[in-house]
Amino acid sequence: MKISWQTIQDEALDVLRALIRCDTTNPPGNERIAADLIAETLARHGVESVIRESAPTRANLVARIAGSDRSREALLLSSHTDVVPAERSGWSRDPFSADLADGCVWGRGSLDMKSKCAMDLALITALKRAGAAPNRDLILAAVADEEAGSDHGAKFLVERHPELVRAGWVLNEVG
Repeated sequence: MKISWQTIQDEALDVLRALIRCDTTNPPGNERIAADLIAETLARHGVESVIRESAPTRANLVARIAGSDRSREALLLSSHTDVVPAERSGWSRDPFSADLADGCVWGRGSLDMKSKCAMDLALITALKRAGAAPNRDLILAAVADEEAGSDHGAKFLVERHPELVRAGWVLNEVG
């Protein structure tokens, strides 16, 4: 199997920049715009996803790739699409511009945590493109509201849609 790492890198960078341009400042949230972008990217690669809203525009996206051994506990790749408010006067660049400069992507969410979201998405789409199946189910969750308590995000999914995110292992921003 030949993998084009440059393609994966380019796609991840494009998605990261597109996500940064989505103003998902929380409050108020509006993570739906990011969830729709992720869903469209997954669909282009033949990966189905579901979006569940806890309230209008407070969207959570979940996608699953079946593993070769479905009896093994799933691995959940979790990220969040909301960002903390950005006082524009304190920024040398527009916080939602996703400018490339000095070898960096500049913008709100570039570190916390739209970059992890883009990496998770790159992994899922690369596996799908390669026709590779992980040894267990792999779940991608891009959730709302992490910056303000998770009531509209992870907590909502666990309490209202546990079948979507039930996993034996979770990788998120803290490991």
